[in-house]
Amino acid sequence: MPEICLELQDRHGADVNVVLFCLWYAAHVGRFDDSTFDAVLKLSREWKTNVVGPLREVRRWLKTEQKQIQDSRSDDPTPFRDKVKALELQAEQLQQNALQDLVVDPGTGGQSMSLPKNATDNLQRYFRAIDAMDNIGLQPKLEALLALTFDAG
Repeated sequence: MPEICLELQDRHGADVNVVLFCLWYAAHVGRFDDSTFDAVLKLSREWKTNVVGPLREVRRWLKTEQKQIQDSRSDDPTPFRDKVKALELQAEQLQQNALQDLVVDPGTGGQSMSLPKNATDNLQRYFRAIDAMDNIGLQPKLEALLALTFDAG
């Protein structure tokens, strides 16, 4: 599943926290209502723009430029990059908590026979909202993600 999530992020512009939240929400509540979905998108955009995105850019830049940095200085940037990565992961955890806080009453929607349908609907709604639904290769990745999610359950 991690490889699928990274491809959804890097190739299709997805916020992996939102992808996972789509699945969690389907299991605990059901399909997104409009106000929750709008709040999820707003929170995702704000975190991506202001927190997670900049940290990820710094970490990736340090990784690609590491040899050049090492050649021009005696310092190894790896420990700093590792700290940035830890901050990025901490920021993603904070975002996950904030997403979950949007749910007033996480019921037991997962008991329903419509769980796979709700998860599919939530994911498709999200990928339509970020204008990625027609991306080549997206549908097989979503199907694989859903299969892994429901075959594991």
